[in-house]
Amino acid sequence: MMPYLVSDLLRLVKDLLARFVQRDVVESLVTCSDVIGFDTNDTGKHCPAIELGFSTDKIIRSAKFKERKVSDRDMLGVRTDAKSVLKAMCKKLLQKTPVTYPVARALSCLDPRNMAVSPEQCKTMMRRLLSA
Repeated sequence: MMPYLVSDLLRLVKDLLARFVQRDVVESLVTCSDVIGFDTNDTGKHCPAIELGFSTDKIIRSAKFKERKVSDRDMLGVRTDAKSVLKAMCKKLLQKTPVTYPVARALSCLDPRNMAVSPEQCKTMMRRLLSA
């Protein structure tokens, strides 16, 4: 499962980052080292409004939720709490997962999807794996 783990974890982290980081910054994170080196605490790259998701937005717009008369301050508190949770989760994922190890990243050359898309890059990664 290790060849598939790196690409899936990177996709997961990029999806989580897309919730609270500016779109152009997330799109600039192309390689593994870009994603690993990203600082989640850099507030200059954060969006002013966090995206909570389709289901949450639907609940917020519902009539039952509007009857509860939730203040804007409480909504802002929910959004900032969600942002802090996402930041902490991304930070832990990047610290504790095997993506940070060069051998695990090199093992992704055994993924057939990567072999089909970029065989030259997979050859380079295989050489790195064998040298390690």
